[in-house]
Amino acid sequence: IPYPSSFDKPIQLTTGDDFKMIFIINDKQTQKGVQPHQAFLTLTSEKSGNQIPIIVRVRENGKSKDMKSAPNELLSSPGNYSLDLIIGTFSHNDPLKYHIGTLDVDVPVISSEPSTVVYGPKPEINHIFRPDEKLPPIWLSYTPGSTLMSLLFLSSILAIEVLFYNYWTHLNIFQTLSWLTGLSIVAFITGQKALSDVQKWRLLGLR
Repeated sequence: IPYPSSFDKPIQLTTGDDFKMIFIINDKQTQKGVQPHQAFLTLTSEKSGNQIPIIVRVRENGKSKDMKSAPNELLSSPGNYSLDLIIGTFSHNDPLKYHIGTLDVDVPVISSEPSTVVYGPKPEINHIFRPDEKLPPIWLSYTPGSTLMSLLFLSSILAIEVLFYNYWTHLNIFQTLSWLTGLSIVAFITGQKALSDVQKWRLLGLR
């Protein structure tokens, strides 16, 4: 419809209907399309007086772009709405307000259900810790094997000392080295075992 005509009867809109409006703004003198600085539609409820603004983008040739979807306020509040187009430019102080007609929106009311609480207190978690392990009696830690290794280690050290004394008195270097090799191996094995047992006792607090 040309400006300033309006629709005589309300435009009926119900569920499943599509409302599409395209307009072209032309210069009155040159009849060429012009692009305004601002353009938007207003839907004013005749019942409550609430106003729903819809920004409309206009191309350089003066033709409006399609509106993708209806406002949520329109879908949740059915009734009669006054449809107006408002155009503003920097060259005019007062914007142009064009009453197009009335929309009769008849859609089911969308009830706003309370949102489900996602974050909240969780049930209390009761931790049950394992009881402390019972340590064996101290006298069981000193096993015969550990005592034997300690005695062998001390005996091998003492034997090496005796070997050095015999080397000083009457043994030669070759005899001393042959005996020292065997005693060193015994001292290393028994000493390593004895020291590892002592470390275990200290970690257990037994020594």
